Amino acid sequence: MISFVDLMEPRSLIFEKEDQEKFWYSDQWIMEPIYYGVRYQGLVCDQGIKFHGKKKEYKAQNKFEKLNNIIDSIKLSNLPQQTLFEGYLTFNNDKTKAFRFIKLDDIDEELVSIAKFFITDIIYYSGKDYFNVALFDRLALLSKIFVETDNVKIQPSYLLNKKNIFCSLKDQVKVFFFKDIASMYTFRPSLSWRIYTLPYSYFMVIMDVVESSLAKFNNMAVSIKGGQLKNGKLVYIMNVPIHNNEDKINLFKNREKLRGKVFEFLASEMSEKSEKYQEARFLRVREDLDFNSCIYS
Repeated sequence: MISFVDLMEPRSLIFEKEDQEKFWYSDQWIMEPIYYGVRYQGLVCDQGIKFHGKKKEYKAQNKFEKLNNIIDSIKLSNLPQQTLFEGYLTFNNDKTKAFRFIKLDDIDEELVSIAKFFITDIIYYSGKDYFNVALFDRLALLSKIFVETDNVKIQPSYLLNKKNIFCSLKDQVKVFFFKDIASMYTFRPSLSWRIYTLPYSYFMVIMDVVESSLAKFNNMAVSIKGGQLKNGKLVYIMNVPIHNNEDKINLFKNREKLRGKVFEFLASEMSEKSEKYQEARFLRVREDLDFNSCIYS
């Protein structure tokens, strides 16, 4: 009897120039532009189609029962029982609406009307598991067995012209997966997946500059102790890493006069669980800004 499995996780990546060249022009990698949403697996069984979220608290089945348009669309593919596939729900690429879907016990009409399901992978099909089948072949199978409708789509993947496609989509889509076309389906973070999230600018106050403890980085800063205003009071938030060696030297050298200044940093988002900025890194000191630019959010 087939049951749900752990979802395969991508690994994060901060794009450097050499990474861009590798991912843009190598035919080893496909690129998938992913909308903000909630990841699920669907299992075809006697009761119809059951869904299971990445986290148990998503209570997927109760919520999916309201999404009749999506369930009916998937049924058009006439999938054999015990088919297990992976995908994600998105609500007009709106992160706030996706969060509402997770939190609400009773799904409202607006979410039902705009929900779309993108199918990203196949795990079991027609009596065969696809764990050891290369990604490229799994994706080819998706296009053969699933019928696309207005609200059920196969996740688009791009092997050629990735840079041009990225540039044309980056204002609409914020997350791009890069996957090795030979990668297998595993139950752990994949070494052959990378994720690139377009970063946003945030601002903090320099509370202190943290010196490296390694001899080879003597008299260099490794991070900035950053703070933001909460209810009008400056509080410590996190240490923001410094990647550029020139910045490491200059920030350490001028650390005394920089305390209390505002700095700009890049990050993919704020994690609701840890209340820290994800993939944060120092960008520059902002002499033109004051404390009021550094509100905790």
